[in-house]
Amino acid sequence: ICVAPYWADTDQTVDPTSDIFYREIDDTSMLRTITEMVKTGFPTLVSHTMLWAYVVTWYKVPPGHGWSTPRNTFQAIITTNGIYSFTIFTYHKLEWSAGAWGGYPQVGFNAGDQQNYYTIEKSFSANIQSIVNDSNIGVRGQFIFHTTGDIGNVECNTIDGLLVSPYRGLTFGGYDFRLYGICFNETSYIVEIDNHIVDACQISLMYIVCTMPMLYDGPTLLIKLYNSNRTLIASTEFIVEIPPDNSVIQSMLLENNKFDGNIININDEDTLILNFKKNSLTLKQRFDIILYYYYAKFDNNNELSNISSTQIELGNNVNLSAIGNFAVNLTSALSLVRVAELKDVSEFISLAFHTLGTEIWRLTLSLVLDRKKLTESTEDCKR
Repeated sequence: ICVAPYWADTDQTVDPTSDIFYREIDDTSMLRTITEMVKTGFPTLVSHTMLWAYVVTWYKVPPGHGWSTPRNTFQAIITTNGIYSFTIFTYHKLEWSAGAWGGYPQVGFNAGDQQNYYTIEKSFSANIQSIVNDSNIGVRGQFIFHTTGDIGNVECNTIDGLLVSPYRGLTFGGYDFRLYGICFNETSYIVEIDNHIVDACQISLMYIVCTMPMLYDGPTLLIKLYNSNRTLIASTEFIVEIPPDNSVIQSMLLENNKFDGNIININDEDTLILNFKKNSLTLKQRFDIILYYYYAKFDNNNELSNISSTQIELGNNVNLSAIGNFAVNLTSALSLVRVAELKDVSEFISLAFHTLGTEIWRLTLSLVLDRKKLTESTEDCKR
């Protein structure tokens, strides 16, 4: 990718007051800081900390050759979390625009894929200096761009150069990954990851593009490439990431995200309806759905104690994309819970989704129960 924080002629070689600094960043503390910067502009894309960054600072650089009074100080950072790439431009002071040989600077980037490119509107004009007061993220003098692009013009070579992009991804799969770095001269290949053969891959001389299946092992797996005779050609490592919270998997499963953290009053809404998306995760996986009911009494210090739970199986080997809308009648499901005997309790439920015996997501809701209604339901069941 080509990034241009301030593309203009400058020469600080004969100027002792100016300089250009650059360094690679791999220390955890600084990468966390850069991650927070990127989150300002792209909060939905930054669920993982940046793995690497490179920073360049132009300090008091003059225009063109020789000594000149006006100076520019600005910085560019390129960074990636292994899934997405970003570029950060920060402008401290811009005192000149036209270079010594004429023309005005360009500011922007080009990923080289004819899809991801951008030029700031004030480029090629004297007004470009005023971007020191502008921003695309609400921070004066700072711009952040999502610069992930397709890999272009990669030269294929020997069997020792198999690579994958991205080289890390979420355990739930459903996203494309690309194998490259070697020549794919055959018409048929077998791609295997986590002992799972990946089907429907697109093959060209330079690339093999597949959709990642759900992954159950990690944190590092081998992607293996075989020919049609099942002879191993090459392999490359892939890093499996587990999301830091429920929000990622919830957004992958649900069309409606209004429930998490909400209080459900069964007087008014005794049926909980979940609308599931149709995607790689819900189409290819089968889920067991389990309802957990928890309650805990308050002790003399007004602290919760004696936490108890009841487990109710609501579905077994369920295809979420096929059912679409999943309705849970809480009054019916909880009718056998002896809430009539409970006083001064805190209550909540969790819906847990398991696949191949492993829980991958849990939706937790606080409850306000109609005790009279549930007591009557319990008595009806006893009779």
